[in-house]
Amino acid sequence: MVGYSQNTCYFLLMTKTKQNLVIILVRPKGASNVGSIARAMTHFGITELRVVSPMCDVKDIKAHSMAMAGQDILKNSSHYPTLKDAIMDCNLTIATSRRIGRNRFPSLSLRDDAKKIYESILVNKVAIVFGQEDKGLFKEEMELCQEHLVIPARPQSESYNLSQAVLLILWEIFMSNPKDFEKPENIDNSKEIETVASRKEIEDLLEQILEVSMEIGFVPYYEPKRVTNTFRKMINRIEPTTREVRTMRGMIKQVNSKFIDKKTE
Repeated sequence: MVGYSQNTCYFLLMTKTKQNLVIILVRPKGASNVGSIARAMTHFGITELRVVSPMCDVKDIKAHSMAMAGQDILKNSSHYPTLKDAIMDCNLTIATSRRIGRNRFPSLSLRDDAKKIYESILVNKVAIVFGQEDKGLFKEEMELCQEHLVIPARPQSESYNLSQAVLLILWEIFMSNPKDFEKPENIDNSKEIETVASRKEIEDLLEQILEVSMEIGFVPYYEPKRVTNTFRKMINRIEPTTREVRTMRGMIKQVNSKFIDKKTE
């Protein structure tokens, strides 16, 4: 058996996963922070950075001076008007927060669930979403994400610096599997693993559910958003696969067709 050095194993593992992990920044205010995040991403082989409605020029000299080896990440970063637009091709979207709070969503633990996130990255397109430095993510943006990751800190302390939060999360995720750094060949690719449905597939399903629900009178015309959010939360908890979403859409289409046929009789 051919032996691998630690550096070679690290490279092989990162090559396998880097295309599946996306970092998304929502309304970042500091160009220096964005540059520091690009630099942090290079340490883990992550190359895809998406920015939603930035409040700064993420490609100005401040960002580039902090990016160091992450210049290409800044140069190739993608910009989107909304978070929904940015996550359409992602199978799993994870919102980050420092607080649990009374009105917060059910949350993952960074230390306890890092391995779960890592395993998802191996087979799914995963986006980790970070909100604005001082205000975080809006409630509507949190609702778009299937999972919510809490970054622990002392209750009386301020929020983490944005670039520190990104580095901390990436470190925990990739260090949750130290054996894989030693034996990259122990990942079994012979088994067919179904991927979680993309955000676009989920949103298309929700649109179909809303359309049919209004057609049959289940949803009053003044409450579509409330009902859509209820279904979104339920589907996010299930994390259905692409095949399962297609099955649900096929069933809903058939039910709607039968309903229309009955109305025209």
